[in-house]
Amino acid sequence: MEFNIDLYLGPEQCNHELMTAVYERAVQESKSPSHDIYHINDVLRNAWALYKSIPTNPEISWERIFMAGCLHDLGRNDPILHQTDSLAESIRLANPILIELGVPGQEIAVILEIIAQHDQPDLIPASLEALILKEADFLAGMGTTGVMRTILWAGESGRTIPQIVQTISERMPRRIASLQLEQSRNVATKLWPRAQLFLAQYQEELSGIEFESFTGKLIVFEGISGAGKGTQIQLLKEHIKEQGRDVAVISEPSSLFLSTLTQWKSERGHVDALERRFLLMADRAGTANRVKELLRAGVFVILDRSLISTMVYQGVDYLGMAEVLQWHEFFPSPDIVFLLDITAETALVRIDQSLTQGQRAVRDDYEEATLLETHRVLYHEALGLLPASIPQHIIDTSREIGEVQERIRELITEQGFLT
Repeated sequence: MEFNIDLYLGPEQCNHELMTAVYERAVQESKSPSHDIYHINDVLRNAWALYKSIPTNPEISWERIFMAGCLHDLGRNDPILHQTDSLAESIRLANPILIELGVPGQEIAVILEIIAQHDQPDLIPASLEALILKEADFLAGMGTTGVMRTILWAGESGRTIPQIVQTISERMPRRIASLQLEQSRNVATKLWPRAQLFLAQYQEELSGIEFESFTGKLIVFEGISGAGKGTQIQLLKEHIKEQGRDVAVISEPSSLFLSTLTQWKSERGHVDALERRFLLMADRAGTANRVKELLRAGVFVILDRSLISTMVYQGVDYLGMAEVLQWHEFFPSPDIVFLLDITAETALVRIDQSLTQGQRAVRDDYEEATLLETHRVLYHEALGLLPASIPQHIIDTSREIGEVQERIRELITEQGFLT
């Protein structure tokens, strides 16, 4: 995330020029990869959010908090030093910098005291300024960021994997328990489960990874409405049957999901994005069981839409897409994925033709030019999040139907699925 220092220089009465000079010097002097500019930026962001959440108090100086936040971890330049020894080194290194840059002596004493109280879980800081820095720093060591920085610091200081696990499983909860500000506790409540998930998945991997191989093949078709998925799936199904193989076509979401969604809307009046996502997850769990049974029996399963569509329509952004991908670990991995690609304009022409010909009654909510083009872009992004081990092919379906089908069959043959 890009950091714009101008957003964190605070009220007009603050000495912005001096604060900028301290920030730039701190970035220059910070040598520890786990306590470098990225950590400084995180701490300043957190501190600013906490500072703004507290009612105006003339005793709280953002200028002091900012400068202390810039210089608080200089002692981490020496990976041998820990806890109070590292704090003492931070103070020793920060003092001459503040003097050189022209910070008044009385202010320097307060800033150094803020630094001295920031990394001690069992100590309740004597001032709100010190408390803000301490908790801003603690929050920057939680969640996925905390896991990354813990691992990075372990590499710097020569710590082992068991020590990393101990830091995450014991030190993080201890720091959470020490938080005094309600705002900090609320954020920590959200961040801590992410670290727990990391530990749980690590323990699971240590116990060994289970593999299940199938004699059947899972072929996934994706793309915006109007891309021609139904037509190409039907042609491929006939081709596979001609090859003497059993084949099944499964469409997602299921009719059960659609009827359930209708019932929810009827009874609740509205279904929000989170409710819809979890309804889809429940539906997909049932589909996964059915797909596995077919694959075990050697059947070629053609899936009309998959988790990729969920990433596009319910994922919204990179975080949402990644979450959807993780939640679908239970679903068999596709043997090949076809993204049928077409412009929104061409898709709408086809959709309108199907309406005119009576093949469908109404347009879906997503079948509008701007949304179709947005989703087209998201499909490409979602495809890039899939493991590289899954063969992925983008097929231009603006071409003739037969030409598109021929290309699909060629790619399946190249994978050795059919002759």
